[in-house]
Amino acid sequence: MAGEEDNPPSGTSAVDSSGNQVTASPSGSSGTQVNSGVVLPLVEAHTISPYTLAASDNPGALITSVQLNGENYNEWSSELLNALQAKRKLGFIHGNLTKPAIGSPDLENWLTVNSMLVGWIRASIEPKVRSTVTYITDARLLWNELRERFSVGNKVRTHQIKSQLAACRQNGQLVLEYYG
Repeated sequence: MAGEEDNPPSGTSAVDSSGNQVTASPSGSSGTQVNSGVVLPLVEAHTISPYTLAASDNPGALITSVQLNGENYNEWSSELLNALQAKRKLGFIHGNLTKPAIGSPDLENWLTVNSMLVGWIRASIEPKVRSTVTYITDARLLWNELRERFSVGNKVRTHQIKSQLAACRQNGQLVLEYYG
């Protein structure tokens, strides 16, 4: 055991709350590490799959309190993206996790999670808007359709603000006349 203290296995090291070094091997195998006379189990590094769903997840769940009404796209999308990031599902929306080929072992998992995402997105849309997108069954296509339809681009918004500024008046005079 003294040899293990002198030559710890290669891998990721960390110090636990007691000040002992814990090392995880790069292969992800479990084992023990002897350090300072204490034998600790190695912790296997684990990444949660984007295909993982919690037992409490269901397609009708509200994952954000903000409902898209056609006027609040920026607020709605920000809240929904945050919720999807917390659930490790952004890859479906951003296109990083594309639909696997027919026959792929991941196809059923992808279809299941995609259906869940479509349900979550639809549940976060007010009924008058939701009825216009019920035919879209791909989460990424649904997301892109809503963005294209309701997102106010910077150029449009800049034009709106400039128009509003040009129409501003101070004591009945245009702002330029008032301050000029």
